[in-house]
Amino acid sequence: MSQKKHQGAHRAPRSARQRRTTTISIAALAACALCAACFYGNRFGLRPGSSPSAGAVATVPGAPAAARTVAAKSLVGEATDRPTPINQSVIDQALKTFESNPSLGTDNSVLVENSDGKTLASLDPTVPRIPASNLKTLTALAVVHTLNMGSTLATDTYLVSRSGSAGTVVLKGHGDMLLGTGYNDPGHVVGRAGLASLAQETAAALKARKITSVTLDIDNSLFGSETTPPTMIPGIEAMGDYTPMSSMAIDEGRIGSLSSNPDDIKNAYLPRQTDPAGAVSAVFAQLLAKDGITVSPQRGTASAVQMKAETAGNQLGVIHSAPLWEILRLTLQQSDNTLIELLGRLLALKVGAANSTAGATSSIVKIDSDLGIDMNGVHMADCSGLSNGSTATVAALVQVERQYYESADAAALEGLGVAGFSGTAQEHDFAPDIYGLARLKTGTLGNVTAQSGTVLPLKGGLLYFSVIVNNPTSEAGAEQAIDNFVSALANA
Repeated sequence: MSQKKHQGAHRAPRSARQRRTTTISIAALAACALCAACFYGNRFGLRPGSSPSAGAVATVPGAPAAARTVAAKSLVGEATDRPTPINQSVIDQALKTFESNPSLGTDNSVLVENSDGKTLASLDPTVPRIPASNLKTLTALAVVHTLNMGSTLATDTYLVSRSGSAGTVVLKGHGDMLLGTGYNDPGHVVGRAGLASLAQETAAALKARKITSVTLDIDNSLFGSETTPPTMIPGIEAMGDYTPMSSMAIDEGRIGSLSSNPDDIKNAYLPRQTDPAGAVSAVFAQLLAKDGITVSPQRGTASAVQMKAETAGNQLGVIHSAPLWEILRLTLQQSDNTLIELLGRLLALKVGAANSTAGATSSIVKIDSDLGIDMNGVHMADCSGLSNGSTATVAALVQVERQYYESADAAALEGLGVAGFSGTAQEHDFAPDIYGLARLKTGTLGNVTAQSGTVLPLKGGLLYFSVIVNNPTSEAGAEQAIDNFVSALANA
């Protein structure tokens, strides 16, 4: 397969996307309902009961299952009942118009189902296609059913040896690739854990022990030797689509910034560092020096012998990421390849699978299959859909969307973009009728455009859908054809 374009990269809005003032009143009402639903999802959408994932050391208590179900029903809008049947003729015409579009080519699949599982539109639903970022929904489903979504990822320091006023400090990462260089930032996901806070805490602990100079070492062993899926496009870091897996990174290893808001999607596709843990170590050394500790420029890799000191109670400081549910929400909203690969690798560690992409993907396939997803035709070359070789069927993707709602997976639901309002869905040219009424995951590669999600028709009810177009004759035309098809579902 030829080299691909950015996976869901941020694009400048097209003129047709300047449509806020045309939003009809029903969309405004739906948006208010969705905002309220997001609050309840945030409040109650944490998975209770499971133990922390690998690297997660703090747990926020989850809500009871009943509360999680209420949260998910709020996200649906309780619109599964309607006074009249779904208008099948509208859906038939939408599919006919879609199929006749000359931009599509011939490698296309479509599936639309109602809330009862009845098929309303179907075009090669079990044919394997390249799903692009729609593959992330399969990873997210396994993640929310395996990891403790209320847990956090730690970054901490340990004193492993000392001689008089000198010592050796190890900086250890547990998977937080969204570290900030400043102090802990409770208002954002990126930078929730700040290295300046960790340095301040570490320096205070060292001074209390009358240690004024240290050699700084790092423990970046969490993900072993495989940091990039074997099928990944060479040089992907420079394209801004992926950062090699690391136990720690500053702002996901991005170089530069476009926005003062660290969570802004405008920051998503900047070039990436190839040694993010090394960059963390360098910044942390500077911060320790500012706090009055002399730091040796020597940098190695912490040995197993050194790290045995962890059990001796020699922790100096610790900072914590945002909860995993917030990280997953940001991941899906921005179609972030690195973070979904990170969550997949944490899942592999949690279930005791191989510490590799293969360990993660095989675990995801098994978990999703156990949840009732028909994985025939699904092949995961990675967890994100970015590298070469992945396939999925629209039948499987619709089942995943159904699982999100029926299993009350609010952490995954909140990550889906809302047509006209949020996430990568905001970049699409949907008709105003559907603003606020569709939640969906987009997927875009040079030879793929896809969408999977749900629509609340204007007359009530709930529709699940998935559309994949491979090898279109016009990428822009194919994207618009899918937008038009999904928009038409609002009037069914």
